[in-house]
Amino acid sequence: MLIKQCKVKSKIFNFFIRYKITRCIIYFLLRIKHRSRIKNATAECDLRKDVGLFEYNRLSEIIDNPYIINEIQFYGFYSVLAKYINKPKLKKLITNEHGFIFSSYVSNNFFTKSIVLTFSDYREKLLLKKYGNKLNVVKIGPYIHYADSILSCLQKEELKKELGKTLLVFPFHSIDGVLSSFDVSNFIEKIDEYKIINNFDNVLVCLYWKDIQIGRAEKYLSKGYKVTTAGHIYDIYFLNRLRTIIELSDFVLSNELGTYIGYCLCLNKQIRLINQKSEFTFELGNEDHINRQSFLAVENHFSEYNRLQDKLQEILSIDNKKQEDLQFINELFGLQYLKSPVEMKKYIN
Repeated sequence: MLIKQCKVKSKIFNFFIRYKITRCIIYFLLRIKHRSRIKNATAECDLRKDVGLFEYNRLSEIIDNPYIINEIQFYGFYSVLAKYINKPKLKKLITNEHGFIFSSYVSNNFFTKSIVLTFSDYREKLLLKKYGNKLNVVKIGPYIHYADSILSCLQKEELKKELGKTLLVFPFHSIDGVLSSFDVSNFIEKIDEYKIINNFDNVLVCLYWKDIQIGRAEKYLSKGYKVTTAGHIYDIYFLNRLRTIIELSDFVLSNELGTYIGYCLCLNKQIRLINQKSEFTFELGNEDHINRQSFLAVENHFSEYNRLQDKLQEILSIDNKKQEDLQFINELFGLQYLKSPVEMKKYIN
């Protein structure tokens, strides 16, 4: 009964936020209602800004923010953009695709006349195919470009000296309601191979906050790897921290597609993708989570996901890439659409 009531309330809420005027009113009322909790969430993020990169348990703790109204507030992107254009807030109601979507899937949660930020021509075509001219789609390339490092230049230099030559690893990650599944022992064997062959001093494993919460750091720690995380999904310094982690690395390794690929390429890092069987499993006790419903919708687009995975594994497996491969990467991730602060202001201020 309670679940049905929640679904009814959600439908009513979604109906009214489809319209600009009622959306503005609802968002204003939500800010007033949750003012104290929003303030506490911001204060918590500010506290975590000074937490060390290897204090992964602290950084992965859940941040309670009741005012997450659209995807641009995931991973701190709203705050990143506001700082980039030197404004306390973004005046227009805008949203984005919160990461790079490696398939033909397009969210159902965008509203008519919204400004939707995305990476590239590839994603723009899919958005316009679904929504037509109802959206104002703006291509801005990888979002990491707009984030500052969470450490100063001196701090990064000192930490880099301590780490030495570093292999950065992004394991296939879970989300609330849907858990990643792969042979971790086999993956670690591959990591060790890369470490030995290329004489890396340290292996840095960047885990998603959900995987840390369910205890997946231990196997990597037992191998002597250093574990880090960019933080919780509602951490406004997530992208800043992620940029720092990538900048500390000399080479990047993963066993699955992820937005990190576009970010690493944007920051001029070499990447290899390990061809390893992986899959998702639904999290017991969290069956009603919205991510599970979203994942079921994404499943219909897996043929395109597999095509992109095969193509990127082929391209990223060689050092001297052909011109057509470089063009494919640029067009996929929109590296040619990176905006200056002045250019960005035209769209979001």
